[in-house]
Amino acid sequence: MRLFVAIEIPDSWRSIASATNEIIGASVGALNANMRFVDPSLMHITLRFLGEVPEERVADLDAALRHRLRPIEVGLALGSPSTFGPPTHTQVVWLGVRGNVEGLRVLVRRVDLALADAGVKPNDTRFSPHITLARLDRHVSADDRRQIAELVGFLPPPQAFPMRVRSVALVRSTLGGARPVYDVIKRYS
Repeated sequence: MRLFVAIEIPDSWRSIASATNEIIGASVGALNANMRFVDPSLMHITLRFLGEVPEERVADLDAALRHRLRPIEVGLALGSPSTFGPPTHTQVVWLGVRGNVEGLRVLVRRVDLALADAGVKPNDTRFSPHITLARLDRHVSADDRRQIAELVGFLPPPQAFPMRVRSVALVRSTLGGARPVYDVIKRYS
C-alpha cells in the first residue's frame, strides 16, 4: 500500500489555502488552466512519503511510530506562498509553514528513526515544511513557469493562524480516480 506520514491541518488553514489558491488562479489568469489545484480536503503537511509498503510491514511500522512519536508538541503557523526550484523549472506552488520549524525537523527525525526500526526505507529528500497548493502540468513552458513563480512570489503572506501540533497520521494514498483518496490508518499523539 502507498503510505505517507503527515500532519493534518485545521479547517482554518484549509480555508486560507483555498483563498490563496483563488488569488493565485486570478493572478495567473489564463495560465491557471495549466495548474492542478489541490482540493483543500486533501491538504496536509507531509513529514515523510514512504511510497509502496508491503501490507505485512504495516503492523511493525505502526508499533515503531507509536513508540517513537510520543509526545508530540510543536507550534506552527502559516507562511508565505512560493514555488520549488528555479522559476523556469518550477512544478509545485505551495504555502509555507513557519513557527517552531526546528521542532518540526526533530519530529521528522523521530519519524525517520521509527521507519528504520520497522525496516521501512524513508524517502531521502530534504524536508521542507509546506502545504501543496497546486502542481503545474508537465507541458507548461519554461516562460510560463517563470511567470507563475514570479506572480506567486509577489503574493503577501496570509494571516498566520498559529496551531499546536499534537498528533501525526499514517495515511494510505489510493490513486486511480480523478483525485487521490487519503485514508488515515492511525494517529499518533
